[in-house]
Amino acid sequence: MHVREWDLVEYGVKHAKRGTKARGRAPWRYHGGRVGVPGVTLQEVIEEARRLYPDLSIKPATARKWIERSLLPNPTVEARGGRQGNRAHYPDDSSAQMAVAAHLQDSGFTQRQIAQARTIVFENVTVNSPELENLRDVLTGRKQPEDVNKETRKQAEAVRDYAYFIALARSGRRLRPSLGSFSYQRHGYDSKGNPTFSYSISLPGFYWDSRVATELERDPMFMDFDQQIRQQREAIQGKRDTED
Repeated sequence: MHVREWDLVEYGVKHAKRGTKARGRAPWRYHGGRVGVPGVTLQEVIEEARRLYPDLSIKPATARKWIERSLLPNPTVEARGGRQGNRAHYPDDSSAQMAVAAHLQDSGFTQRQIAQARTIVFENVTVNSPELENLRDVLTGRKQPEDVNKETRKQAEAVRDYAYFIALARSGRRLRPSLGSFSYQRHGYDSKGNPTFSYSISLPGFYWDSRVATELERDPMFMDFDQQIRQQREAIQGKRDTED
């Protein structure tokens, strides 16, 4: 099954707030229960990304460079005609991706490493080189980090961090490594019979990646586990509200 980036966003937004009470103003991407709010400007993307990652410092021109370097999704350009010119509508998930890219860059990863990590997390990547084969094997546990070179170890670290923090951002939380996670590696084959893989992380009780959610929803054990975490979170939040 081919999973689009849009599918991941739609499922995550749908389930991130499930069974919870909104506290204050919801992030703009949740307004009206819709995904992909039309008319989101680049400045709005930056402002929301800064809420997720307060250390973010980026100019619009730099953000456009990030799009060219595959760190951010492409906007949809609307031709409004006449003197109104064109307007760029940025995808709903842009702020989460911007925050994560900035956080990883500040953590010492190169933009090339971040871009490759983003691809592996969002897409089914074809394993067509020894480097990708080693990377896949490290991420899936077939090989230990010391069995591969330094570059592959660093790339594997970038993939894990990207997967974790994009899940955190999609749940609407600031980028602080404070939640338990569940990693998932998906394997398959492309149209030519070449092996493919992707890597994702979910946060039980907060965010489930769409590629694993359908399977897990059939498993009562995982659903009970997820519900217990949500109930505990609601109890803690209710206690805080009472104290306030």
